[in-house]
Amino acid sequence: MLTATTQISAGVIEDNPQNLEIARVCLIHQLHAHYQGGWRSGQSFITWHSEHLKVGFDLLLLDIHMPKESGIKLYQELRELLPKTKIIAWTADVVPQRVVLYQQVGFDGMIGKPINTKRFPLQIQRILAGEAVWEI
Repeated sequence: MLTATTQISAGVIEDNPQNLEIARVCLIHQLHAHYQGGWRSGQSFITWHSEHLKVGFDLLLLDIHMPKESGIKLYQELRELLPKTKIIAWTADVVPQRVVLYQQVGFDGMIGKPINTKRFPLQIQRILAGEAVWEI
């Protein structure tokens, strides 16, 4: 579990500017995370990461449905780049069959959108502690 002195390093891949801002605010103000950045696509993140290879992440929120790429497909590439990072499916597509798919793909958890700002800090803490969180 996170302590008051633990600072996590986090980032968000999300095409919607409002959702990106909500995630940024929650990560910084609720979890006191070191916010590495927000990227509007997986490819922009991968390009950025190739230029900043020494930057590590504890947590990466990954939008599942983006205009030109699938978060499901992107997950595999991100897992290779960031093998120790907790990668969270962040999506409004939370029907039971899809949640099972996210589990099978290997995501470390799922948080539904719209984000529940009251539950979000505890959800993240639980995921970082190794608990499987699959909540709307």
